[in-house]
Amino acid sequence: MRDRRNFLKMTGFCLTGSLLKPVSSNSETTERGNTPVKIGVILPRANQHSAYPDSFLKGLRLGIDSGKTNTVKTELITETINNGTTLPAQAALHRLINENHVDLITGLLSNEVAGRIGNILKNAEVPALISNAGENFMVPEVRRNPFLFFNTLNLFQASFEAGKYMVSKHGKNVCIVTTLADSGYDTLFAFRKGVETAGGSISDTFVFRHRGDNFWDKTINTIKHRNPDGIFVLLNGKPFSHFLGKIRSHGLHIPMITTSFAADDNRIKHLGESINGTEHFSSWNQGLKTQENKKFIHAYQTVYHCLPDQFGFLGYQSGLLLRNSVNRCAEPPLGIALRNALEACRIQSPTGTVSVNKQSGLVKSPVFLCQSRSSNFNLPENIVLHQFSPDDNLTEIFSLLETGLHSGFINPYLFT
Repeated sequence: MRDRRNFLKMTGFCLTGSLLKPVSSNSETTERGNTPVKIGVILPRANQHSAYPDSFLKGLRLGIDSGKTNTVKTELITETINNGTTLPAQAALHRLINENHVDLITGLLSNEVAGRIGNILKNAEVPALISNAGENFMVPEVRRNPFLFFNTLNLFQASFEAGKYMVSKHGKNVCIVTTLADSGYDTLFAFRKGVETAGGSISDTFVFRHRGDNFWDKTINTIKHRNPDGIFVLLNGKPFSHFLGKIRSHGLHIPMITTSFAADDNRIKHLGESINGTEHFSSWNQGLKTQENKKFIHAYQTVYHCLPDQFGFLGYQSGLLLRNSVNRCAEPPLGIALRNALEACRIQSPTGTVSVNKQSGLVKSPVFLCQSRSSNFNLPENIVLHQFSPDDNLTEIFSLLETGLHSGFINPYLFT
């Protein structure tokens, strides 16, 4: 493997620091076993959601350190990049492989960027477990790379399920409210396909682009006039709370489905009754009754003195997968042996039993239909209504996306 890494150096896989803004890195070691397995972690910064990278890393540490019999010593080496686009990710990967000699890669990157660095991983025989919100469809180039694996929050699959559910539960006439930033991924396309698959149609799509054009009042007036059966609210942060306030102040009670990020547990407490009754699909919920979820939340609170969010869960599940794979490898646990262990991985997660789809490298996990409800103290909380097992092989339905040409943003969703 070292020869392959030296080959990469000789063939010119080097990006100079002059192309990038400053990057920070640090390492930590868990005192277990004799042979260290080096795990490189690539984390983009998030201006509007600054807690997410930190939450992911906290969960990752907990997951890796969770095994009762961790026979192999591990070392985390982190690279923080200014955004999740291709050049900074390639430069970080170069340092991790050629300078730090890592055996595994994980972190928060989009599928698009993962595809662009995939050949580097394949040539170096370094497997990678990539995490993100799950905002984009996995194109063939990504699915067929034997060294790429994905553990996501299933936003793409959840949006497809949300579209089908909206029609079956609330009616066939659906409209969408979103922003230019939120709509720049495959999430919107997945929801549309879900609606169409269930026999419904999208009557209107309202896209907020900039301030000062009286967008919200115009949108609300059009919605009142059209009277749709349901609204898919693909918004986050201030636009989401602003839209909720507007629609409630106009006395409209149209069923709404949003994303788990808009209805994040740490955010809805500030929305009061305006979010009451809004539904969403999520890959995880704090209230899940499994023993693994109770164990995860207790450990997270004990170590970090706060409740985990979705990215904390995502990091924790990634850590469980990596720890399980490392422990099952023969000595030395490098390269193809680690890749094979990841492919065959099957663990007990806070959401139940999860495993890896060998055809795509995607971790198969459930999604949960949730509803935000006001509690006795008028603070909203998210209640699980139903569990779904999404189809992770949607290539026939989404054949239009089976191309290397992909429009939209390449940074991970919510990381700008």
